[in-house]
Amino acid sequence: YYAHKVQQPGHVIRIASNCSDKQKEALIKLHENVISKLSPKFSIHFTPDFARISGDNYKYYNKPFGLQHWLKYGLKYEENKEKLEDAIIMILD
Repeated sequence: YYAHKVQQPGHVIRIASNCSDKQKEALIKLHENVISKLSPKFSIHFTPDFARISGDNYKYYNKPFGLQHWLKYGLKYEENKEKLEDAIIMILD
């Protein structure tokens, strides 16, 4: 909402990790019915669960590994590195 309010000109991507099918469906519906009406540059990227990546159960691994997943599979950063290298700003919440 605040990105829209301040007229953020770039893309805003919500990275959602470890969603059940029901949660994913609800987020897609919310995005289609509310969020996407604020700006066509707002989107969602779904990732697998990274909480157990090191053998423990630490949900905060989803932030860095979710971001890495988006860079690799959503943005395709390696394929577009030259074009994107100085064009990405990230805010993690």
